[in-house]
Amino acid sequence: MILHYAGSLEHAGDIIRRNLGDRARTKVRRNTSLDAMPQDSLAALRSVVLETLRVLPAALCSDDLEVAKELASRKDTFRALEDRIVAADLSRGAPDSAAAKLFLDILRDLHRVTSVLSAAAYPRLAATGLMHGSRLRDQGQIRSE
Repeated sequence: MILHYAGSLEHAGDIIRRNLGDRARTKVRRNTSLDAMPQDSLAALRSVVLETLRVLPAALCSDDLEVAKELASRKDTFRALEDRIVAADLSRGAPDSAAAKLFLDILRDLHRVTSVLSAAAYPRLAATGLMHGSRLRDQGQIRSE
């Protein structure tokens, strides 16, 4: 578990350093600015990432499965917020600009960070049989359209 935790932190750090760091440098170099809506959206997503970071050590140090479940569920929390943000962005007809591309790139990188951090809970959950082998649904659960 500790090695998985350390690997998750390292991978998240790599994403932040390489991807988000590059985005910040590009933003400064090109003098790109984001409107209030994308800034507010990224701030809300950043809050989810920070909450995930807060739960991560607790999940590692505790045998409480509820804490591990909470860590794993942070990915779903992020995804739900991300879906709402992207839908709102699409509905307002966001321009195809450097700022819009930068916003989507940052959003994608924050998604990756949250996914990697949330995955630190998977070994503990898998050991107790709480994880599915796949995210795909069983064929019997699929609705016909």
